[in-house]
Amino acid sequence: MQLCNALVLLVQQASFLLKASTCSLIYSSFSFVCFSCVNHQDDMERRAIWEENKQLIEDNNRRFLMGMKSFSMAMNRYGDLVRSIFVKRGKEVSARRLRNNARHLDGYAVDYRNMGFVTEVKDQGFCGSCWAFSTTGAIEAQLYKKTGQLISLSEQNLVDCSKSFGTYGCSGAWMANAYDYVVSNGLESSNTYPYTSVVGLCCLILHHKKVNNSADMLRFTLQCICNV
Repeated sequence: MQLCNALVLLVQQASFLLKASTCSLIYSSFSFVCFSCVNHQDDMERRAIWEENKQLIEDNNRRFLMGMKSFSMAMNRYGDLVRSIFVKRGKEVSARRLRNNARHLDGYAVDYRNMGFVTEVKDQGFCGSCWAFSTTGAIEAQLYKKTGQLISLSEQNLVDCSKSFGTYGCSGAWMANAYDYVVSNGLESSNTYPYTSVVGLCCLILHHKKVNNSADMLRFTLQCICNV
């Protein structure tokens, strides 16, 4: 009986040492490639934070596999940071700080409106689609810079059609997701896809195909439904 207990204890210790060794190896790999590790002095403190975050991720993913969570998690380059430090780092490169720094620079003002980069004033209405207007404005300016053509692009195209890229119509979105949509699908002009300030069906086929009969109208309707 004593021998059996000793063997069990030995196995438990070996398992613990193996787990600790594996954890050390993973953390070493993390700290080697992770940019957030630079200039940190207390490696033990950072590792403790990393291990806590690692455990949080593993617990979440176990619940995800059991159907108790709607999302999975993974370690990233910020794994050795607590939330308060992560948020503080983000604020260090805020737009307010950039504007304050710019005030101390010797230079002249640039008004891109007078240089032809900016389209007419637009109104988003009662729709949280500022992300779409920011996206089109940036692309319009770059398009003008490259081609010399100033084309008003369609915010409604983004509002209606980019949901699968992680946008939320009149409920907001990130510009990065909108850019991903444009890279994959292109973008209509405001003339061919005018703004309505409400989320509608994605009916791009309307601008590429002339509807001549009832069969074409049916295909057009099905296309709109499929792109909701």
